[in-house]
Amino acid sequence: MTIKELEERLGLPRASIRYYEQEGLLTPARGANGYRNYSEEDLRTLEKIKLLRQLHLDLETIRALQRGELTLDAALARQLAGLGEDRAALDRAEAVCRALRDAGESYARLDPKPWLDQLTRPPLPAAPHFPPPAETRRAPEPLPVAPCPIRRWLARWLDLGLYGLPWILLRGLALHVPSVENDVLSWLEGYLSIALMFLLEPLLLHYWGWTPGKWLLGLKVRDRAGEKLSLKRALQRTWRLFGRGYGYQIPIYNLYRMWRSYRACREGEYLEWDQDPDLPAREDIRYEMLPLKALKGLGYGAAQAALLGCTVLAVLAGMVPPARGTLTEAELIRNYNHVNRVYGLEAPEMEPDGMLGENPNLGVAAWGWYTPTVTLTEQEGVVTGFAVAWKNVPTWNTYHTPSMAAPAALGGALLAERADLGPVSYQTAMINYIKVLAELTLADAMAGKTVTAEGLELTMEVNVTAGALEDVGVDGNYYESVGEETCQAVVTLRAAWS
Repeated sequence: MTIKELEERLGLPRASIRYYEQEGLLTPARGANGYRNYSEEDLRTLEKIKLLRQLHLDLETIRALQRGELTLDAALARQLAGLGEDRAALDRAEAVCRALRDAGESYARLDPKPWLDQLTRPPLPAAPHFPPPAETRRAPEPLPVAPCPIRRWLARWLDLGLYGLPWILLRGLALHVPSVENDVLSWLEGYLSIALMFLLEPLLLHYWGWTPGKWLLGLKVRDRAGEKLSLKRALQRTWRLFGRGYGYQIPIYNLYRMWRSYRACREGEYLEWDQDPDLPAREDIRYEMLPLKALKGLGYGAAQAALLGCTVLAVLAGMVPPARGTLTEAELIRNYNHVNRVYGLEAPEMEPDGMLGENPNLGVAAWGWYTPTVTLTEQEGVVTGFAVAWKNVPTWNTYHTPSMAAPAALGGALLAERADLGPVSYQTAMINYIKVLAELTLADAMAGKTVTAEGLELTMEVNVTAGALEDVGVDGNYYESVGEETCQAVVTLRAAWS
């Protein structure tokens, strides 16, 4: 059984049970989870200790009884003798008290000497009056436990979101990483939020008495005396919450701990970080659920909306290329690889010399075209445009419109030169640009078509130097090599600021 069940069955406070354990009078077994598991035999031992303490036997006598060094008969005989002496002392004190009262003495004219003589002749044995042992007095009043797991979870959800927000903003705004795609890194990143929780939550509970989530949802955390938590106790609570509530953020185990905590809270049981069985009862925490006010409820919704908005803004800012304003070749290459990665375009990576590597998803050729070559247009060291050229694979017979992944990444990199684009407007511009690219076909290239997208003038054309290409009538996207001569063709897409 748990210590809570033991308290209820014995009527002893938890501090007394722990005290007897520390004195070596009780040694409960421990379960696989490390918790004490009290047996019926432990209950019977505590009942014996409670009885003997209420008969005013000292702990050394009880310890000797447990070890078999003293019989119960001998211990009770010795105690009876002591009680008899004290009874005689109490009777003498009662007699002198009555006589003093009957004499009608006042405090001002009281002569204490004759009365002291009555008490001290013959010498009176000490009479301690045997007050009930401190550890057997009535248990402290039970404290509120706020049995509302949903409201507590909502408050914790907001608090954790706030603790994690600085890292999200740092990652998106400073590091230009919109999200962590690696599961292990994402899990480790969660510990950054926990680290901030350890730093901020004890300070908030000690100096303010609330966390933002608890304040908005009316969850009051105080000590037994109704005061704000000491800094030490607030830190202990946070550590126990991390371990027993969130299972140290260890996958699977954390879900088990959260389920256990939810069930305990729902059933009105104490949670281990609020009433720690290893701490004295005076360290217990009052967790009260105040009436939920409409204004604070709206404030909670607004806080969650603001938190979501900041998170989305940080993610969008992380998607914007890191180099802004006029771009050098090195900065454009950096932007290209960034756009390619965060948008999942699957274009070939661009090397520092401006050459495109082999596309690992498509191989050296895709849809009848080799990996394209890129030429950057520069003016006084500033990139002002680009050209992408695809050379056909001569052994192929049917050619599809080339993949626009590389032009999409290049255009996204170049759009970063526009000072008017912020995190949100850049996404809109990128979507519009990619939409225009997606509508270009081989038929447009054969016609030398020019279009404008987000300030960039795009011209697509094809140069056939041998053989011939013929439209096969599938939305202008497919052409076939015709004639006996092997086809030699290059499709070029040029982009420059209009």
